[in-house]
This record gives sequence, structure tokens and C-alpha cells, in this order.
Amino acid sequence: MNSSQKAAGIGALLQGIFFVIVLAFIFAVLPSFGFQGPNDFADPAKVLPFVASQPLVAFVLFPGDILFAVFLILTVMGLYERLQTHSPALVRLATAAGLVATALFLAGGTIGNSLYQLARLYPQNRGVVETAFLTLNLVSSNGVGLLSGGIFAYGWWAALISWAALRAGVFPKWLNYLGLLFGVAGVGAILILPLGFLGPVVGAVWCVWLGVALLRA
Repeated sequence: MNSSQKAAGIGALLQGIFFVIVLAFIFAVLPSFGFQGPNDFADPAKVLPFVASQPLVAFVLFPGDILFAVFLILTVMGLYERLQTHSPALVRLATAAGLVATALFLAGGTIGNSLYQLARLYPQNRGVVETAFLTLNLVSSNGVGLLSGGIFAYGWWAALISWAALRAGVFPKWLNYLGLLFGVAGVGAILILPLGFLGPVVGAVWCVWLGVALLRA
């Protein structure tokens, strides 16, 4: 096994673990802190005190996207090395989408990191900090901002790379079908919001399975 394929497998496994952790936080941990739906994450009166009192928990949901970008770039480049000789044009297109997704997740996570500073300043000047929070949230949020664009590009990468693997007969067939489903969910989530909840569930399975397939190849 070459080093790029091993790195891709590790990156895919870590992405899958990240999805599982985020799902567990959203459905099992955050409700106990008063977060019941997506609108709560746009409320500075809820988010900023939460970040100040629970910085480690908040890390998973906000600047944690920086780590996810690192995991993703490992997988994107490793799969490029693995599949480029089979469908060069398709794999190049998929890799471009993966690189765009990585950049957007990294940017969104970097902006999310500023929430710690806003949370520290919140008790001193609530009006100004709330305005800054709403502006940053608009830029980086899943609804219309950087993270939404990242999910869209990530969906295209997953769909295209799975299609390339399916055409080349690389990896189990059902793994590639699952990757296509995951990719379609990511692309469609920008218009059909429920797909945003389906994506991480399918993505967790696909990423872990892909990581195992890469490490065992």
C-alpha cells in the first residue's frame, strides 16, 4: 500500500468518526443545553453563552470544520492518486470539487473560531457582539454561507469519485452506490433541507466503509 492511499483511508475513517460525533452531539448532547433546532444556532443569546461555558463541546460544532477539512484533503488527494489512471477527466473534475469543498470548510471553520472571542466580549457589549455574530453566521452558516457551499461541493466530489470508482470496478459496488447516494444528498441539501440530515448518516457509513476498503486494498 502506498502512503497516499493509506493517508486517504485514515482521512476517510476520521471523516466518518467526525460525522458520528456531530450526530451524537446534535441529537443527544445539545438538546440538554437548549438547542432544539437549526434556528437556535443563529441565536447569539444562546450560542455565545454556550461557547463561553462549554468551549470543548462547542469546538466540535464550530471550528471543528478545520479538522474536517484536513481529513478531507487527505482523502481527496489519495483517491486522486488511486483512480487517476482509470478515468482521468472524471477524477480531475471530482478532485477540483473536493479541493473547493476543503477550502470552504476551512474558511467556515476559521470564521467559527472567532466565536470564542465574541463569547468573551459578549457580557461587555451585547449589542455590538450580537451584530458581529449575526454577520459571521450569515457568511459561514449551513443555510446560505461558506459551509453550505462546502457541503454542495463535497456532494459533487463524493458523487463523481464514486462514479469514477464504479466505472473502473474499484472498491465494492455497493460502496460506490452508497457514495453516489451520499453525493446526491449533499448536492440536493442546498434546496431540500431534510437531505441535510440524511447526508451525515449516509456519509458516516460511506466514509468508514471507504476508509476500511482503502486500508485493506
